[in-house]
Amino acid sequence: MLIVEDDEELSSLIVELLGADHIAAVAVESGLAAVAFLESQPLPSLILLDLGMPGMDGVEFRRRQLEHLAWSRIPVIVLSADHAAGIKARAMGVEGFLTKPVNPRSLLTLIARWTS
Repeated sequence: MLIVEDDEELSSLIVELLGADHIAAVAVESGLAAVAFLESQPLPSLILLDLGMPGMDGVEFRRRQLEHLAWSRIPVIVLSADHAAGIKARAMGVEGFLTKPVNPRSLLTLIARWTS
């Protein structure tokens, strides 16, 4: 699983939470780093995507992801502190949306829906 989140503390907590549930995860800090990861690593089964990041934000990353045939098949769950971002996330065609702070149980339930 790929976590695209500029908040290092949050991404570390999510990696730890997923690891406790036996889910391998890698965190990167920006959309640009996520593109570099997808270009050079085996494709993840799911992407957790923050929308508000410096440089390439989540919206731009998602646009680039959808332009690439193999990448466009990877399900995306958006994480955002902005409750209104759910509308934007759905318009981007993502599989899920969670507000920050993320409820661990809700996150694991949503991830299980797309990785089982």
